[in-house]
Formats: sequence, structure tokens, C-alpha cells
Amino acid sequence: MSWLKQMFTRHRRYDELSESIREHLDEKIADLMDRGMTRNQAESTARREFGNVARIEERSREVWQWPTIESIWADAKFGLRQLRKSPAFAITTIFIIALGIGAVISIFSVLDAALLKALPVQDPQQLVLVECPDVHGGFNGFPYSTFRYFRDHNAVFSGILASSIPEGLNVSVAGKATMIRGQVVSGDYYSVLGVSPAFGRAISQRDDKPGAPPVAVISYEFWKRQFDANKDVIGKTIDVNGARFTIIGVNPRGFFGLMIGWSPDVTVPIHAQSSFLVRGPAPTQEDTWEVDTIVGRLKPGVTTGQARANLNLLFQQTLTSQEQRSQLRIEVVPGRMGFSTLRDRFSQVLLLLMCAVGLLLLAASANVGNLLLSRSAARRDEMAMRLALGATRRRLIQQLLTEDLLLAMFGGVLGLGLSLFITKLVLALLASGSFPVVLDVHLDYRTLAFAALVTLATVLLFGLLPALHTTKSDATHSLKASARTTGQTRNSGSRAKALVISQVAISFLLLVGVGLLVHTLQTLKRLNPGFNPQNTLQFTVDPTLAGYSGIALQNLYDNLLTGMRSIPGVRMVSASRFAEFTPGRADVGISVPSRASSLEDNPTIQENLVGPDFFQAMGMTILSGRGFTLDDNGSASSVAVLNEAAAERFFGSVNPIGESIRLAGMKVPVQVVGVVKDAKYHSLREPAEAMVFVPFLQFPPDSVPRLTFEIRTAEAPGSVIPAVRQQAHRLDANLPLVDIKTLTEQIDESLMSERLLTTLSSLFASLALVLACVGLYGTLAYAVSQRTNEIGIRMALGAGRSNVLSLILWQGAKLALIGVVLGAGMAAALTRFMRALLFDVSPTDAVTFLGAGLLLTIVALTACMIPACRAASIDPMQALRSE
Repeated sequence: MSWLKQMFTRHRRYDELSESIREHLDEKIADLMDRGMTRNQAESTARREFGNVARIEERSREVWQWPTIESIWADAKFGLRQLRKSPAFAITTIFIIALGIGAVISIFSVLDAALLKALPVQDPQQLVLVECPDVHGGFNGFPYSTFRYFRDHNAVFSGILASSIPEGLNVSVAGKATMIRGQVVSGDYYSVLGVSPAFGRAISQRDDKPGAPPVAVISYEFWKRQFDANKDVIGKTIDVNGARFTIIGVNPRGFFGLMIGWSPDVTVPIHAQSSFLVRGPAPTQEDTWEVDTIVGRLKPGVTTGQARANLNLLFQQTLTSQEQRSQLRIEVVPGRMGFSTLRDRFSQVLLLLMCAVGLLLLAASANVGNLLLSRSAARRDEMAMRLALGATRRRLIQQLLTEDLLLAMFGGVLGLGLSLFITKLVLALLASGSFPVVLDVHLDYRTLAFAALVTLATVLLFGLLPALHTTKSDATHSLKASARTTGQTRNSGSRAKALVISQVAISFLLLVGVGLLVHTLQTLKRLNPGFNPQNTLQFTVDPTLAGYSGIALQNLYDNLLTGMRSIPGVRMVSASRFAEFTPGRADVGISVPSRASSLEDNPTIQENLVGPDFFQAMGMTILSGRGFTLDDNGSASSVAVLNEAAAERFFGSVNPIGESIRLAGMKVPVQVVGVVKDAKYHSLREPAEAMVFVPFLQFPPDSVPRLTFEIRTAEAPGSVIPAVRQQAHRLDANLPLVDIKTLTEQIDESLMSERLLTTLSSLFASLALVLACVGLYGTLAYAVSQRTNEIGIRMALGAGRSNVLSLILWQGAKLALIGVVLGAGMAAALTRFMRALLFDVSPTDAVTFLGAGLLLTIVALTACMIPACRAASIDPMQALRSE
């Protein structure tokens, strides 16, 4: 700690050093006076021989450890004084920096939470996912017995857990029913992850065994939403699909389990699912259960390869057939980041947004660099004087970079606040789609470290060039008036113009990208989906979660259809097994006896079970034949309707009406009674797929556990929502209506990725455009101030105001046009990487390029008007007098 002691006694040491130098100088003066010089002559000679006393003191201090810290602190204080002297410059610069840094931090924080951040559990690097790939590139689930065998016999895990996501949970709290997200987990779920509840206790192995009392752990958000954050929740009960569970704990805030972007509201033990699972054969038998996910925690020193070998050996022992042993295998992959579909759905979108905000930061840095270059002209004399007095160039660069760092730090702090706003916008867009994404995004050490890194990078981007330029001056020439108005001014102006051109090019690139995305979004919105979404309301019910089955389920469906038809303003009501633009569809095998020889091996077709008047309620066009009626029930002959793609694929040019087909799962042939126009079923981007529609009235009620109702109204469909809820509540107060929304809203939500990317890209491109205009304005304004005398002479020699106006406008237009040309080259090279995000638009679409160039040119000329008008209003006599 001796250096710390020296730090606090440095002023005494400095005083001793100064006193020693003064004594040495006095001795030299006395010696010269003894040789016959006068005192003035002796002092002058001694100082000349001795050298610059202040510089000697400074060099002497540099042998100690603290002068660098002192110089930085002095530079910081001096920089603050400089910023106080130029508040307009400081505020403008800080705001521009905040725009760039705030945008970068916001997108990084979302990308980090969705794609990069490890699970919020203990030692996530020790976790591995156990997977069983299938032949189609997906993953098989595991029988519960297989998980139990792995748990009891593996030699590589210190702990292993299993979890599954039920298809739907109907939860009733204080008599109010709602559909929630839930999961069932093994008893060692929390202990393996190393997660403790916020309060209460976690599910343990004693809760996950036959006969154990049903218990549940609820999420932090569910606790706040349903129980008003009351800590007395422990011991209270909730009804899950009609079964009563006791709440034993609340998950910690920010814990979402193993799936990124998906947060379960209720977690219950695997064995407790027998109390609320009402589907499938013998749900109380463990051997019929399946688990979706198996996660293990590796023992110290065990690799993923060793774990894979051990589990494959155990897995082979659980398989019963030689075919399974030859086809199925276990994969063990790192599980530190859990699993999620977000990486497939949003990785390209978020990476593209990260590139966009990176370009915005470059534009902001160029703009700030331009401001600093303009400011350096005013400080050139100051720097020249410092150089003349003995300051080194390195020392001056340190001072200027310290001032720049202050600007960046203030801008970074403001940018952090701005990033919170942008992040909320991103999360709101992510949560608004058909598949809402829940992310826990907050400021943590990773975000702060990234912000610090971006701030330092920004300093180098915008600060280094002006600092080198400002301190490059030769001290003697810089102090002469001629130097101030010739070479250095031209060099400064050329550098400023280069920065402006770069800003225009970046803005053009972003505008082209936005134009392509907007074109894509508008094309998708204008696309005919094959049905009429106007005035159509949808909602989904799953009565089996409330205990309905058999004839009771059929009666409920009939009563719902009858009740909805009685609502005033309702024109048509029907229902379907799968709703449009929602996940889920059934692929079934199909055969056509009359054309068996012309079909490929094992053909399949997508199947949807629908109700009477479905095509009329959806506004779908029946091209030939008929749709379904109430007469197409269990006592009638089995019938089906094909879409155009299916009719073409399986019958070619032959009229399919009256032909028979066989569908897997149906014991009798099905007669084709109609052909309906192709429609979009999953996404607006999808091509037409072969689809067969069959009446759900011809199936046993239990084979249709969930139905989506389609209600076509005469007026705005939102007006009938209260009546729809009232009708459902009248039949059963514990029957929740899920995803009640208009079909138009459903389609709009399916475009969440496109809307997210277009909205944010438009925001960032607009900011880049504003920055380019500010840079262009600043450059021209500075040029006008430097050319005041020249313009005065031109006007004195007969140039009109219109000539001066066109001169300045042309100067700005040249910069804008050069930037547009460079930007066009960049866009032509880079937009091809956006091809997968576009729809029915070329990455080099000429209309988009021309539109972006025209917009940028018009806005740039508008920014040039103020400096041009100021130049045209110069009084030539006043300009000549100042000369």
C-alpha cells in the first residue's frame, strides 16, 4: 500500500521538487553574478541554459505513478468547462450519441435475452439436453418409463429432470376461469436446476409420487396478476381442469423454466397430472405418459460425448424392436441456453435489426465527428498555442479524447434511458402476435458492459479523426492568419464532406432496406387469403379441460352453435377443429382407389374437421359441388370437400365430385361432394397445400376435444363479443373462451415478424435520415461562414441572390448525389442477404431504389435551404468591410 501513501503525500513531494529546482536555479544565477553579470543578465542566461522550468517539473513528476491519473482528472475538469462554454454544441452532440447508443443497446438486450443469454439457473454450463431426433428433423418425446430408467441407471449425471407442456390448462381462481400456460415436471426439477422459489417451497420428489396431495408452484407474474402480489397465497387453492391444487410456492422473478420466450403460469408434478388429464387411454398409468424434455446436469469431468455414449447404451436396453434400435438414437447437446423456437423464428430478424442499429450508430458517429471537425477550426489557435508552449501532440490528443469521452459518457447514460423505451416497443411487438413471446429483458452487467464497450468504440469512431486533425497543425504557421484560411480549412472541409457523404450513403442503405420490407408487408396484406376475413369473429373452446366428454360434449357444442346463432347481428356460425393462421394441423394418409397406380408412395394430405356452413361462414368460394349441412352427421354417408390443390394432385383433370377416397383413421370410404378454392391456412407466405375437409358431426364427440367457432356478423364483429361471452357463460361459467379475436386481427398477428422488422427498421432509418440532414446542414452552414468574404465579392461583382442560392444548393446536392450513388452500390451488394425476409419483391427492386434516392435527395435539398438562404442574404458591403 506504499503507492497509496505516496498518492496522498504527492503535493508535499511536488513542493519539495519545485523548491529543489528553484534552489538549483538560484545557485546558477548567483554563480553568473559572481562572474560579473548583472542580475537581469544572470537570470536570463540561467533560465536559457536551464530550460523550461514548468516542463522540467512535469517530466520529473512523470517518474512517479500518479501523474497520468492527475492529467486525466485535469483534462476531465477542463473538458467540463469547455462543454459549459458551448451548451448548444454539447446538448446536440450528446443527443445524437444517445440516439445511436440507445438503439444499439435496446436491440442487443433483446437479442441477448432471446438468443445468447444462459438460463437463470445455477451453473447452466453443466446442463445438457437429451434429445431423440426423428427422420423428419424433429424430435421424439420420451416415455416416462425411459426417463425413469435414465434417472435410475445413468452414470454421467449428478441429477436429471423431465418436463412436459400440457396442451391446455383451464384454471379457475376465485370462481373465474381462464386458460393459462402450464407445465408438469419431475420432482427433482427445481433441485437439478438449482432454483429456489421467491417464497414458499419448491416441488420435491415427495410431491411427485402416486397418492401425493396435488400441489402447484405459480409464476411470479401469475402471482401478481391473479393474487395481487399477496404473500398469503401460500396454502390457497386453484382449480386446474376441475382438480384442486394447493399453492406451495412462487417462482422467483425472471425465472421462466427451460423454454426461452415461453413462461409457464403454473407448474405441477408429473404424477399430479393424472388428476386433470382427461384425454387418452388410462391417463393414470405411468407407462402411457410421455415427457417432452429431459435435461441432465453433468457430473464434474464428464463430457457430452461420454454422456451420449452412456445414454445410448441405456436407451437401447429400453427399446423393444430391432427396427427401433437401428433407427433411434440419443443426442446430448449443451443446455446452458435451454431450448426455444425463437432461434428459428427471430434470429434472422434480430440480427438484421442489429445490423440496422449498427449502421445508425455509424451515421451518428459520422455526424458527431463532423461537429467536432467544425469545432476544431475554432480551437486551432488554442492547440497551436499549446504546442508552441511545449505541449506534446500525444498530450493534446489525450485531452481531446477525454472531452470526447465525457460527451460519450453523457450520451451513453441518456442512451440507456432511451433504450428502455425502444426495448418496451420491441417487447410489445413480440407479445402482440399469434404466438406471444415473453422475454425478461432488464439492465444487467452484460448490458452495462456492452454499453460501456459501445461507448468506448463510439469515442474512437467520432473522436480520433478530429483529435488527430486538430493537433496536426504546425505551431508557427497555425498562428498566422493565412494558415487559418487556406490549407487547413480546405482539409477540414474535405473531411467534413466525406463524413456527410458517408451519412447519406448509410441513410440510403437503410431506406432501401425499409422500402423492401414495407413493400413485402403491403404485398402480404393485399394478398387474397382465399377467404373473406371481414366481419368474422373467432374463438376457441376446449370443454374437455372442464370435464366434458361423450354426449355431454356433443350437447355443449350443439348448444354453443345454437346460442351463437341467436345473437342479434350474427349472420352465420360454424366451427372447425383447426383455426386459420394458428398452429396445428393433421396430416393423414390418403388413397384414391380409382387412381391408385398414378399416386406416389404413401401420400398424405392435411385434414381439418369442420362444421355445417363452414365455407359460407369463412367466405370461401365453392368451385363445384356443395359444402356441408346439418344432414352430414353420423347417420349419413361419409363425405369430404377437397381444395383445388388436392383435386389437382389426386385427380388431375378428372372431376373429383362423386369419387371416393380413403383417409387414414376412417373405416369406410369417403365420397367427395365439393371442391373449394385454395386458401392460406398457416401463413400468407405458404404455397397452396392439398387439404381435405370432413364434417366433425360424422366423428365421435371425443375425437374433437377442441373447436374454434367462426361467427360472421352483419356489422363490426367486436360489437358481439360481450354477447358471445354471455352465451358461453350461461352454458358453463367455468368454460373459458380462448383467443377471441377477429379473423382480420388473426391475420395481422401472423405478420408479427414482418411488422416488428418493418416498424423498427423504419424508426432507425428515419433517425439516420435526420442525422444525415443535420450533418449536411452543419457542413453547408460552416462552409457559408468560411466563404462569407468570397460570396460578398461575388455579389459585389454582379452575382445575384439566385446565383448564390443555386451555388450553395448545388454544393449540397453534389454531396447528397455522391452519397446516394455510394449507398446504391452498398444496397445492391447487401440487400441480397434479405432475400429470405422478402415476399414477391426483388432485393434490387428498381422502384424501391428510385424512391429512396428521390426521398433522400428532396430531404437533403430541404436541409440545404437554410444555409443557402443565409448565403443569399449576405450584405456584400459588410462582407468587404470585414475583409
